[in-house]
Amino acid sequence: MWRLVLMWLLLTGMSWYDFDCCNDEDCRPASDGEVVETTDGWLYTPTGRVVKEGDNAYRDSKDEQFHVCTNFTGWLRCLYVPPMGW
Repeated sequence: MWRLVLMWLLLTGMSWYDFDCCNDEDCRPASDGEVVETTDGWLYTPTGRVVKEGDNAYRDSKDEQFHVCTNFTGWLRCLYVPPMGW
């Protein structure tokens, strides 16, 4: 079921992304291993940036996966973090 939801979101655009952070062209679901939990927060591995809850880049994901928004240089603008369920 979640695959159908993900496919629908990919085909129709992620309209729930925050406008001030990015748009549907700058944001995408994170690849496996691209975001890693650390004791300091969430590590975005391509740049080494750590995002903590409360940071400007931190956003709540509307689905069950991470999403990243980057600028044209690859710098992380926003990280959407899914609910952790604990």
